[in-house]
Amino acid sequence: MLSDIKPSLRRQMCSVRDGINYDDRARFSKDICCAIISAREYINARAILCYNAVRSEVDLSFLIERALSDSKLLLLPVVVDKSRLGLYIIDDLRDLRTGVYNIPEPDPARCRPADNSLPDIAVVPLLAFSEDLHRLGYGAGYYDRLLPLLRADCHIWGAAYDQQKCGIIPAGIHDVPLERIYTQSRVFIK
Repeated sequence: MLSDIKPSLRRQMCSVRDGINYDDRARFSKDICCAIISAREYINARAILCYNAVRSEVDLSFLIERALSDSKLLLLPVVVDKSRLGLYIIDDLRDLRTGVYNIPEPDPARCRPADNSLPDIAVVPLLAFSEDLHRLGYGAGYYDRLLPLLRADCHIWGAAYDQQKCGIIPAGIHDVPLERIYTQSRVFIK
């Protein structure tokens, strides 16, 4: 049963990810961002949805800063309530505030709301992934509810360290597989 397997897999993969030393995580994160930036889809994209990293997640700071300097619309999520993410356009990183779960997120008083149909690419966080590009999140379902609301042609990518790859991720009916997952050594493509 999924509800029995996923919590222990989350604990295990959190420990694996946390076990990667800080310097390696920083280097790997930049490598992942550079790979995303060099993708044809990124070059052609008008709007990019990213996340702000917490704990030992892949840090997308380099990608976020590059998207702003490339004059792309940068979207970041805001936890609107306990079940939903809202999207906001960021023009300046000073427009962030500490939000739910201590995640830096757009300040709705300073940022423009964005329609879910806006992003050309969505880069999402994960705890683990499988060869068939299923992701294991933290269990709250925020991204599993958001991703189906994006345009059908939006590229949905994950950012992870090689060490986060698992043999199998149990997938339920609401779990959305990704199109690609970028790691420090390769790109997994559906």
